[in-house]
Amino acid sequence: MSNIRVQNNKNKNKNKANIENIDSFLYSQRIRYEEQQQIDLDALYLTLHIGTHNINGLAGDNAKLYGILSWMQENQVDIMALNETNLDQKNGFFKTPNSLKEQFHIYWSSKQNDKHKGSGVALICSRKWNKHYQGHKFHSPYLLSAYFLFRNVLFCIWIVYASPQIKTILHDTLELLKREMSDETIKKKSNNIVHILMGDFNLISNGHIDRTPPQHISKPKIFNDLEAMGLIDSYRKLNKEVPGNTYHREGVSTRIDQIWISENIMTMT
Repeated sequence: MSNIRVQNNKNKNKNKANIENIDSFLYSQRIRYEEQQQIDLDALYLTLHIGTHNINGLAGDNAKLYGILSWMQENQVDIMALNETNLDQKNGFFKTPNSLKEQFHIYWSSKQNDKHKGSGVALICSRKWNKHYQGHKFHSPYLLSAYFLFRNVLFCIWIVYASPQIKTILHDTLELLKREMSDETIKKKSNNIVHILMGDFNLISNGHIDRTPPQHISKPKIFNDLEAMGLIDSYRKLNKEVPGNTYHREGVSTRIDQIWISENIMTMT
């Protein structure tokens, strides 16, 4: 007996409609997934792990930079400022361990050619943040700025080393920062701009909580100027009066390494 298949047009049309409904459902789910995926990716950048460290020279010690990069990787640090590297861009590139070049990108300033030590800054950026890199500027062997643009915010990050031998570095830095804050070209890039100034200031703001043992000092004008520009001392904002000294010498500890950040970051959504 021959096999006879009777095809019902009504069922055929019904199956076609079901397939179209399934396709439509899957398409909508894909769109929802992609939107959620974008939200999840954006959420990765809601926190910024940032630090600054006076490395006291990299030229003669290959283990120092490897140690810093390994520590950043282990602690998921996004941005790290290095002060007093005593290296320029060319020499800095060859100091970067090959095993970590894919995980981090380093932007180097120049160094003072007539000084064996006491100059050079660098910004270390994680691969995640470097995707948003827009550019950087070498202002001097003591100052570098870099820019990272996200969908809703532009980060302008300044790395400074206030060498004790050059008293004008912080003043000159603030003048450049003021100029950039009013730069219309910068303002056009984003409605939300975060300025971060960090590094070794070789100064403290408060001798009672930024020094051990405490000592009365007049607050340097530079800190009043930073506050007038809308920047806040991030450590003091988070830790109130808790000591957080970063430099230790001959029985005296001070918090000369600092991170100042735009106060408006507290209200950004």
